[in-house]
Amino acid sequence: MLSRYYKLIITFSFCLFVSSLVLIRVGSDQALSVPKLTAFAFNELTRRNSGPDVADYTCHHLKVGLQVGHWNNQHPPAELSWLVGNTGAYGGGLMEWESNHRIAVAAKQILEKHGIQVDLLEAVVPIRYQAAAFVSIHADGSDTNPSANGFKIAGPERDWSGRSKQLTESIRQKYAQVTKMPEDAHNITQNMTHYYSFSPDRFQHAIDSKTPATLLETGFLSNSGDQHFLIHHPEIPGEGLAQGLILFLDSQPGIDPCL
Repeated sequence: MLSRYYKLIITFSFCLFVSSLVLIRVGSDQALSVPKLTAFAFNELTRRNSGPDVADYTCHHLKVGLQVGHWNNQHPPAELSWLVGNTGAYGGGLMEWESNHRIAVAAKQILEKHGIQVDLLEAVVPIRYQAAAFVSIHADGSDTNPSANGFKIAGPERDWSGRSKQLTESIRQKYAQVTKMPEDAHNITQNMTHYYSFSPDRFQHAIDSKTPATLLETGFLSNSGDQHFLIHHPEIPGEGLAQGLILFLDSQPGIDPCL
């Protein structure tokens, strides 16, 4: 009887021992899984509360393209052969490309201070050029109406990126605000909205379809008031352009800061 009692005690003790081992193992597995679940939850919480991704201007790979209209168009590819001899406007002793270049350089200096990379592009852009934004810089001229003045801006009529309208509006707002120039909005032409650099469906040397774009006519070189402004104070239209680009980039939550 006593031996049977001892056997029961031994059996019961063994069962308790095995049960404790199982509990320890389960507890260890759960303990090991806690940091993983906590880390995942933390990452999710951080992602959801960090707000939309905003372009990080400390990333020097964020870039915009500034095309200097009519610059170095003497030897274009065959598909753009008609660019040869197309010198654009003239006024105040400067060819249009020279005025465009001064404004582009002024805008470039401002943008680079914000950590934004700037490509100064010639009349012929690289094949399928990609950037966070593309602006073609030009100047107007009129042989028949020297009083014509003001700036105008237009994006591509067919906008594959879906963001060119916002880019155009951002630059329009800031350019008008900074320069105080009137807007020549009633004279937007098809040469602007169907600009060759906007047209990857027609030309190889054009922007990539995902790149938002616009064309800025900075003012009239044939107008004495605009001419003095564009030639002698290019830093002012340059600042208007740069501020417009920054306004646009700030509004793009899905932008890739390292294009």
